[in-house]
Amino acid sequence: MKTCNLCLKNKADQKNSHIFPRFLGVSLIKTTDGKRKGFRIDSKSLSKKGNKPVMQDSPKEDFILCKVCEGEIGKLEDKFAKEFYNEFKVSASSSSFMSKTASKGYSYNVFPKADYTNFKATLYSMSGGTTIPHPGSLRFPRRGH
Repeated sequence: MKTCNLCLKNKADQKNSHIFPRFLGVSLIKTTDGKRKGFRIDSKSLSKKGNKPVMQDSPKEDFILCKVCEGEIGKLEDKFAKEFYNEFKVSASSSSFMSKTASKGYSYNVFPKADYTNFKATLYSMSGGTTIPHPGSLRFPRRGH
C-alpha cells in the first residue's frame, strides 16, 4: 500500500477521497433544476460514440490519503465552506465584504470574518500533492488589508 500523499508517514488507507472539495464539486455539477449532473470526460469516454457517462459527484480516488489526514482536510474544508464559500456565494456584493483599492488602482474585496489561517490551509490542501503541516500548527503572518 502507498504512503499518504499529505503526511508522508501513514499508509494511504482512505477510499473515496474527493480530488477537490465536495462543496466545490456540487457547485460545479449542479444544474438549474437543483439536480447534480456532470459528465465524465476522459480518453475512454471521448472515444465512445453516444451518451457520455453521467456523474452525480465530483471525482474521487482511492488510497491517496490516510484516514487521519482525510479527516483533518475534511474539517478544514467544512469550516471554509461554512465561514467563507457559502457566505461568498450568497453575499459577494453585500456589506459582509469591504471594498479596498490597492496602490496601483485596482480594487478588491476583503471578507473580514474569514479565518485567514483556515483559508490558507484549505487552499494549500487543494494545491495537489503539496505537503503541509497539521492545520493546528500553521501560522501565517497577517498582512495589512
